[in-house]
Amino acid sequence: MEVFVVETLDKRGEYLRRLLKDEGLNVAALEEFEGSESAVFLFSFKRMIDKKIAERVPPFSTVFCLKIDNEAKDILKKKNIKTVNYFDDELLVVKNAYLTAEGALAEVILQTDKSLAGMNVLILGSGRVAKACAKVFKDMSAFVIIAARERKNMTAILFDKTLPLKNMASHFDEVDVIINTIPALVMPHKVLKKVKKSTFILDLASAPGGLDYDSAQKLFLKTKLYLGIPSIVAPYSAANEVKKSILRRI
Repeated sequence: MEVFVVETLDKRGEYLRRLLKDEGLNVAALEEFEGSESAVFLFSFKRMIDKKIAERVPPFSTVFCLKIDNEAKDILKKKNIKTVNYFDDELLVVKNAYLTAEGALAEVILQTDKSLAGMNVLILGSGRVAKACAKVFKDMSAFVIIAARERKNMTAILFDKTLPLKNMASHFDEVDVIINTIPALVMPHKVLKKVKKSTFILDLASAPGGLDYDSAQKLFLKTKLYLGIPSIVAPYSAANEVKKSILRRI
């Protein structure tokens, strides 16, 4: 039986290993694996596959991961190793976005002093995470504003108002929370200086995020860069979705 080798850098990895075992599969921890036969390697979402790791993977194996550098890609290809990006599975991406939105909701509750009902929430972006956040906050009766470059794909029931991203500052006076999902510097100093001191800014974009954090600190703004939310707030559910995705593609 083929071995599933799981990297356990966080609770999601630990749960994934247990869940695969519950399926009756032959599972090993990456730290303990010393085999030379092909296997299915399930690397952490946090892991960048580099030359050192690529050289360790036996030929004809399968590697699940999110990030691979170019040198590692060449090595894996020469060894006839199949690489699979976790997020090539649209269903997993959608599930992950929803778990991220749930975590964002929990963080907003912790960081603000207002009820979600009637709270004004400005979401930057129109991708999967933005849409998931819009739905989750709308379901809690918040007033949701979407600011995005591309607004044509948004579904009307997910928000109360949309506006071009370039016009987002025109609504800063009325919003209690700003949630950024755009992986680009969309809130430089000239934008941040227009934000109210009482507004909480939650940045969900890939590091380094979408804010000028030095400026935010100097302006005494309340901000948080929050990454890898599913593995933090719902590691069991996150692992279960990864397990189902893997079994769909093996």
